[in-house]
Amino acid sequence: MRKSTKKALSVAEAREHFGDVTNKVIYAKERIVLSKHRKAVLAIVPIEDYEYLESLEDRIDIQEGEAALEEHEASNGKTISLREALKKTNKNYALSGKTSAKSRKASPKAKRTANKKTTGNNRRKTTPARKKSASRSTPQKKANRK
Repeated sequence: MRKSTKKALSVAEAREHFGDVTNKVIYAKERIVLSKHRKAVLAIVPIEDYEYLESLEDRIDIQEGEAALEEHEASNGKTISLREALKKTNKNYALSGKTSAKSRKASPKAKRTANKKTTGNNRRKTTPARKKSASRSTPQKKANRK
C-alpha cells in the first residue's frame, strides 16, 4: 500500500497555484482537499485513486445486483406491484391519481393561474404595432446606401 499524503487548500489558493497543485497530484501522488468557506468541498486525487474508487463502486453494484437476483429467485419468481413495494419501504407516494388531501391543496400561485384560466377575458390588450413612418432620407443617407 502506498503512503498517502493529504494536503488541504482553499479553492482560491488552488486557483492561484493550479499548475503546482496538478503537478503535486500527478507526480507526488498527493491527495488535495479543497475547501470553500472553511468547508471541504472537493478532492483532487491521482488517477489511480479514482480508478480504484470506481472499481470498488462497480464491485458494490454487482454485489447488490446479485443480492436482488437471489431475493427474486427465493420468492419463486413472484413479482410485486409498485404499490406493494412502496408499502414495504414505507414510502407514501401518490399512485394512479390518488393523492392525499395535503398534496391536493393548491398553492396560491396555482389558484391564481386557475382563476385566470376560468375567467373569460384575461388576455392582455395590446395595441397594434406602429407602422414605420416613411423614412426621410437625407442626401448623406442616400450616399451611404450606395
